[in-house]
Amino acid sequence: MQLLKEFTLMESQKKASEEIGYAINSINEVYNEWKKTQRRRNAVNIVTTSVNKLTTINPATIDHIHDVSKLKLATIIMRCMDIPPWMDVETKRITYRRLFPLISKIQTQSPNTGTGGLLRDVIMTRLSAAITGCCTDEKEKNVFVAYEPSVSKRYLRYMFGSEMPQNVVKMAALNLPEDYDTVLNILRINHKKACDKCNGEVSDNE
Repeated sequence: MQLLKEFTLMESQKKASEEIGYAINSINEVYNEWKKTQRRRNAVNIVTTSVNKLTTINPATIDHIHDVSKLKLATIIMRCMDIPPWMDVETKRITYRRLFPLISKIQTQSPNTGTGGLLRDVIMTRLSAAITGCCTDEKEKNVFVAYEPSVSKRYLRYMFGSEMPQNVVKMAALNLPEDYDTVLNILRINHKKACDKCNGEVSDNE
């Protein structure tokens, strides 16, 4: 009986080691593909292939991979959730749903964007930019809620191009919920609060 227990444990450890190795290799493979691609050029194709590959990873392995792989994974997820400000946030619904098991494991990892934000902050900020960008009311379109600690004019230009909003309101992001409708509800409520708060006053974007 003891021998059987030891054998079972060895097999279990071997399988776990293989899954961790697979996770690291998959992350490296996807990360290297992103290095060859500019931020939004061919973005649809690479997001699809990245999501398909990442969803084959067992989320339980993420706690056991090294920090370098965690950083790479956070960077990939950030890019998969990136969205131009003129695009409807609904287009990220499937991507969010499929990646959430991994997002939930790594949302407090910093993807090193230079803003001091965690992955959850970056995701909320990028989706928030689309909420602002898709507004038809000019007053609402001129208000942006940022969830990353540091938001410079350069960063705003990176997200919005020449159509930068004049009013920037910073809010804190909590842990991301699994339900995408809840995410969008939070973003829209916060944007409405920010619009009410600004009252046409220009904030400091630095």
